[in-house]
Amino acid sequence: MDKKETALRYLGRDAIQHIDMSEAIKRGLCSIDYAAPDGVKLSLEETVMLSCDSEETALRLISGSERQHYLCLHQPEFAQALCDTRGYQIDNRCWTAAYMGEPFEELGEDVRILGMEQLDEVASMYTLHDRAYLGWLIERKIMMGAFVDGKLAGFIGKHKEGAQGLLFVRPEYRRMGLAAALERRYINYDLSLGNIAYGHIIVGNTASRALQESLGLSFADKDVQWLTRA
Repeated sequence: MDKKETALRYLGRDAIQHIDMSEAIKRGLCSIDYAAPDGVKLSLEETVMLSCDSEETALRLISGSERQHYLCLHQPEFAQALCDTRGYQIDNRCWTAAYMGEPFEELGEDVRILGMEQLDEVASMYTLHDRAYLGWLIERKIMMGAFVDGKLAGFIGKHKEGAQGLLFVRPEYRRMGLAAALERRYINYDLSLGNIAYGHIIVGNTASRALQESLGLSFADKDVQWLTRA
């Protein structure tokens, strides 16, 4: 069995919990640093994704990853040990949701791929990521906008590791179903590429969780813990 097969077999033990990792492998977004019956470690530029069976394995596998700033840990119970001994800091704890259904019916909303001419407007509305990151996404045509009377009313994108996110609707256009429209269209886009659409929702964001549930996404039984390192 090759490394990819070994990794996917391990991750398949809890498919939705590990959907981010298995999709990163299937989409060719990562390198497989480690794959064995006790765990899997992936590298995606400045991000590490790790799932393993023991704290000891987590500490061993994360050594040598000093250049990567982000860690997505699929066993939150190991997070404190990594902070205490490997220089990480706790960041967001997230629910994982994945869409396992059929494509949505298109309802005619004006949702389309954004171009670089919208970067300034997007950057002025969305402050959770810097302009350079937003530009990187828009340049690769992986952000979509919802337009009302020709005006950009909201947008959605996909992070470098493949998770859908960056969902934002201008306050004056909320409660019009635009968030759902953006997500339906983006899920259909991912499905057209042969991907499973998934996302990480910060624990406690009940409004976002309710939206995902209304669209039929399935949630993992266990959270993931993001950590950062300076």
